[in-house]
Amino acid sequence: MAEKPPQPGVDLDRRQFCCPVCLDLFREPVTVPCGHSYCRGCIEECWQQVEAKARRYSCPQCREVFQSRPVLGRNHILAEVVAKLEGTSTKKTSPSAGLTCAGPEDVACDFCCKTSRNKASMSCLTCMASYCDSHLAPHYRVPVLKMHQLVSVTVPLDKKMCKKHNKLMEIYCQTDKICICYLCTIDKHRGHRTISAKAERATEQMHLFVHQTNVQKSLQEREHELKELVQALEDFKAFPALSTSCESPALPPSAVVRPRESMEAVSQFVCNVKDKMEDLLNDIWPSLSTKVSAVNVVLPPVPKSRGQFLLYSRSLTLDVKTVDSYLSISEDQRRLTHSGYNYYGYSDRFQSVKRVLCREALSERCYWEVMWKGSFCAVAVAYENSKPLNDLAFGNDDKSWSLECSKNGYIFRHQYNEQKLSGPQSFRIGVYLDYKAGSLAFYSISKTMTLLHKEKTTFSQPLYPGLGLKKDDSTNSYVEIMKLW
Repeated sequence: MAEKPPQPGVDLDRRQFCCPVCLDLFREPVTVPCGHSYCRGCIEECWQQVEAKARRYSCPQCREVFQSRPVLGRNHILAEVVAKLEGTSTKKTSPSAGLTCAGPEDVACDFCCKTSRNKASMSCLTCMASYCDSHLAPHYRVPVLKMHQLVSVTVPLDKKMCKKHNKLMEIYCQTDKICICYLCTIDKHRGHRTISAKAERATEQMHLFVHQTNVQKSLQEREHELKELVQALEDFKAFPALSTSCESPALPPSAVVRPRESMEAVSQFVCNVKDKMEDLLNDIWPSLSTKVSAVNVVLPPVPKSRGQFLLYSRSLTLDVKTVDSYLSISEDQRRLTHSGYNYYGYSDRFQSVKRVLCREALSERCYWEVMWKGSFCAVAVAYENSKPLNDLAFGNDDKSWSLECSKNGYIFRHQYNEQKLSGPQSFRIGVYLDYKAGSLAFYSISKTMTLLHKEKTTFSQPLYPGLGLKKDDSTNSYVEIMKLW
């Protein structure tokens, strides 16, 4: 009997939807003004600690400071994704699912009765027990158990328990720098400065991030100094020429000023400096290269939903200095329309495509959306030194990438090559640029977000978003950068 084909479903990674403070799935996710998201309880607890001190509110991840305490709004899109993720986890957690036996270094399930117990995947801080995927299922299904607090298994629960009071150690004593339970605060640690363990962990993560950034910056400075030393060493190789005589037999003796002292002393001094620099280079380079190679730069995950893409939106405006004379820009400098001048009669079909660039240069992650109406538009990115605007349409050189949209479909254009694309017809196009990763993607936006084309390359200069428009019979044709910020 033939096997049934696998049913399509949602494949989500739990780690991408975990709060940076509690490191667990978001509980009532909220987004702060800088764009980062947290559990409402986690971020409010962090800011309550701030209120007791300097009353300066900032994001625990990017450290952006806010003038006043921001009003937290529920992130509905993220909440729906987390709910879908929990539903998917419930379906996957079944007795028939593949389970792993716990090894010597693993935390075993407390509810497995067989001789070889399964490896636990989650711990319940309410039940004070660890569960494998099979025995965890009721926590996703039973309404009462859904209210329990689940965390990923990192260490056995007994190591999180206070040995004196047998209570969960969820408080951090800043005076003694240890984790304690709530009974310890009225016993041995009475009067000490305390904070929640989650808030302390968020603070330590922020300090670790700042330290890693400073170390990386210091290593880059040392590497730059090392390159200067190498260049200086190369320059010193020309210095032996100084020991040659400055006299020329073709000149009369009176025309040359003879040096009073020999250049041998200077040459010897330069040789000594050269030897010291070589010794310094040999001593520093091995340790420096080891430290540089040990620094790992972790890039954020690639967005998977429109809500995540919107976190990278930024303000874009059209540059009037680059607009063609046959086009006009709206007062808010986001919409491009025809100026009304008739320029029919061009023999080259590319000449009728008029274009304009934005003011903003992009060299990081960025997302924007474009709305168009009419028979044609071009959505593109280009280098600043792309060929003159009246010579070529976007994509007809090696310095620009263009998606052409029309009622007949989509065409991607680059280096004079064109590629016809398939996808749902839409008058709203999303563009996602990951400059450092060398990725450029175009999406059709309707009720869903559909990938039309993704280009992988290496960008050598900052990119400028661009728009292109053709003259048609419609008087209402336009292309506009949507305001997402």
